Parts: sequence; structure tokens; C-alpha cells
Amino acid sequence: MSSVYDTIVIGAGPAGSSAASVLAKAGLRTCLLDRSFFPRDKACGNLISGYCLSLLGRSLKASCVIGPVKGARILYKHNVEILHSEPIGVFALRRDFDVQLLEWAVADGAEFLPQCHVVKIQQDAAGCQVVLADGRVLSSLTVIGADGANGISVRHVRRVPHPKWKMGIAAVANIPLEAFKPEFRLPEGMMELDVASIKAGYGWTFQQGNMQNVGLGCSMLNGVGLKDRFASVIRKKLINPDTSIP
Repeated sequence: MSSVYDTIVIGAGPAGSSAASVLAKAGLRTCLLDRSFFPRDKACGNLISGYCLSLLGRSLKASCVIGPVKGARILYKHNVEILHSEPIGVFALRRDFDVQLLEWAVADGAEFLPQCHVVKIQQDAAGCQVVLADGRVLSSLTVIGADGANGISVRHVRRVPHPKWKMGIAAVANIPLEAFKPEFRLPEGMMELDVASIKAGYGWTFQQGNMQNVGLGCSMLNGVGLKDRFASVIRKKLINPDTSIP
């Protein structure tokens, strides 16, 4: 393992792994870090648009894909339903999707270091140093921060916290389709976006095989009690309101 690179990417989610692929294919010595060991679960709606798929430049493994996205319902002042003759995207579990992108990055030449907790980023005239919790120091000309809104990269470049109106919060759950009342079961491959029920945010329901992925997100300014509001909205749609919501 080298400790000197052209670039270090912190965070091996979709953004980090995609960046590492591009850099490694360009011939740069690329190190990709993540504090987790893969595969790992991530709260997500599991929707990938057709546009995003086109950016990949290669096909996902069939094992990654739950099914195609066939259409959408938009709930606002007037409810609108859009159906397409061709799929407009796919539903793919983040656990599998992220592993696929990571595998591509490694195949393209990036070096992946899992379970690396970055505690400090330093800069000087020679470049950057990434300090890990175990005492190792990795050096590079550049560092790409893909470790999220609350990651060490943000804290390095931004000395004051983001205002709450610029940050979001969400609750998400995967619930068996059979647990929902019939009128709340979406047709296969459909998604529903509700932009009327919560201020500065939206709710979603994505039909994914024998499961429905449901979520509610908004600005942190309006996020007080979001978990309870989310549970209240979901329970009204369930046959048994006492069903456990994971």
C-alpha cells in the first residue's frame, strides 16, 4: 500500500466511487477511503433516474436492480399521473448499487481502503495530508471530499456550520406491500411524490417488487418531530396501524 497519491477521495458512496473511477482511468494514483466496510446499508429511496444511468457508461448487474420505473404520481394542488412506454429509471438497493460502483472504481485502478476514519485534513505548499485515526498519514496533491454534509471534508473547508435552512433531514422505511391498505398499494414500478403534505420538503412512496419504500424529507428548520410525523402518516395507510415501522 502506498501512502503517497495524486488524489485522495474521502467517502466511497456513489459520488466518491464515481470520482475515483474517472481519476483512476485518467492515470492518476487514486486512493478511495471510507469509514465503513462494504457492503453496508444506507437509508435511501433506491431510485436511479435514466439520466443518471446514462452517466454510468456501463450496465448495472442484474442482481443490483429491483425493477424498472414505469411512471409517477405527483400529489399537489392537482394530482397528476405520468406513464411512459419505456422505463424512466430503475429501483436499485443502495447496498448493492454502492458495491457495484466501488467494484468499478477498483477495477479502473483506484486503491480502496475501508474502515478508515479520517480525523484531520492538512494543507501546505507541497499538497495535502489526510490523517487517519490509527495514526497513518496519507499524502496527495489534492483531496476530494465525498463524505457528506457533516463529514470531515466540510468541516475542513467551512469553518462555520451550514444554516439549518440549507440542510435536510429525512425518515425512510421499507414495508411489505401486503401491509398497506389496497388503496395505498401502488402498481408495480410506480413512484408517488407528495409535495403537498410537508413544508419545504416532500414525501415519497416507491413500489419495489413485494415492498414499498416510503419516506418523508424536509428542511431541518421544519424537521422537529419528523420521525413522529412520518410514523403518523404511514400508519394511516396500513391495514394494522400497530405494524412495526423499521
